[in-house]
Amino acid sequence: MSITSALPLPPPPHTLSTTHHRHSTPPPPASHLSLPISPRHSLDEARLSNHKAPTIRTRLSRLCREGQPEVALRVFDTLPQPTTVLWNTIIIGFVCNNMPHEALAFYARMRSTTSTKCDSYTYSSTLKACADTRQLKLGLFV
Repeated sequence: MSITSALPLPPPPHTLSTTHHRHSTPPPPASHLSLPISPRHSLDEARLSNHKAPTIRTRLSRLCREGQPEVALRVFDTLPQPTTVLWNTIIIGFVCNNMPHEALAFYARMRSTTSTKCDSYTYSSTLKACADTRQLKLGLFV
């Protein structure tokens, strides 16, 4: 089944001309043109996609936003191989909850794991923790 949309479209190329003929037929009004659009999902699929279970990153972030970074850390510690994004979520959660010392300790823990790579979010949030703790020299080593 094809769904159409009444989008205003330019006239077809054969009706475009640089010379104007007195007796040429005008292009059809834009309201009569339609563009077929194939649906990506059915309505049921769209409803279900809005109710997907939150990701672990979303859960950790929510716990941190709710002022519970320690709980987020306990959840994090249950993960077998956390990604860089998850490490960053905890670091940022500590920084946002005025716990920069914990953020720095967690960054040190992250650096001690050989399988995790730091990225720009890791560095920027860790440098924020350095600034909050007035440990600017430590920021040179980040």
